[in-house]
Amino acid sequence: MPRGSPFGAVNCWSDAVYATVPSRPAALTSGIGLNLQLLLPERDRRPDGRGVLLEFGAPAFFGVRLSSTVRVVEAPEYLLDPKAGYLRVRFRRRLHRRRGDEPFEVFRPIVTRCFRPVREAMVRIGRDEPLEDNLQMFYGQPGFPLAEPGDYELEVELRVEAEGGRPHVLRSNRIALRVGRPQFRADELEVFDLFDPLTGLYLALGGTKKALPVTHDRLKELEEARRHRNKDRADAVAAAILRARAIDAGRDYRAETNRSVQLFDQLAADLEVFNPITRRETEKLRDKRKAEVSTS
Repeated sequence: MPRGSPFGAVNCWSDAVYATVPSRPAALTSGIGLNLQLLLPERDRRPDGRGVLLEFGAPAFFGVRLSSTVRVVEAPEYLLDPKAGYLRVRFRRRLHRRRGDEPFEVFRPIVTRCFRPVREAMVRIGRDEPLEDNLQMFYGQPGFPLAEPGDYELEVELRVEAEGGRPHVLRSNRIALRVGRPQFRADELEVFDLFDPLTGLYLALGGTKKALPVTHDRLKELEEARRHRNKDRADAVAAAILRARAIDAGRDYRAETNRSVQLFDQLAADLEVFNPITRRETEKLRDKRKAEVSTS
């Protein structure tokens, strides 16, 4: 393991040569004028854009955007990847009591990635050239942070190194989350499967039929049942399961690229449940799989 993990989570190599867990903030040309923003799904969003309603049991996907309002700066392309260690996700539950809310906790992903800092991995960040990434917050090292219905607050912090080597912490906008209550008795019964740690692993890893075949089959059944039950609107839980299945089907060890394309095409009607960045990244994966099919 590369110098141990500060997260208490599993390490995953991005580059086996000289890869390290980040031990210092990412170096930027300047920490001044940088803007860090959390993006929400467009469906069921508050009119002022500061909060969103999440379906009970639905995996939470958010977008993270970093832009520079003063001048163009350079940063590692993996800077906003939650698994890289520079971005810290903070959340707390609001209790609406006079004694105050719960303290903020830190969400730790189940996998940390070790990146090799090379020139080729640097990107330019400006007002019209933001750096963006996808954030999944369904299951992490502590478990399921948003499992219980109720009100939550969420924000992210980014550690960077400003000019002169001074550490600088950027904090995003704080958003309000409302996790809804189960609408049907079937929703309550599905908790036994949705909040199983193996389900959390499956969805957090983007599907893994080879390692978790029983979980894969059970989630496929659950997805079909929810689609049948919610015919009049896109179901966020079913969409997240289908997305994981589509990603997994296109991996090299499965070599089911045609099946992956079919699943992504099926998912196209449900992309409204995701935030703009997750939706765009999902579409890019779909286009990549289609290109592989056309050249094979």
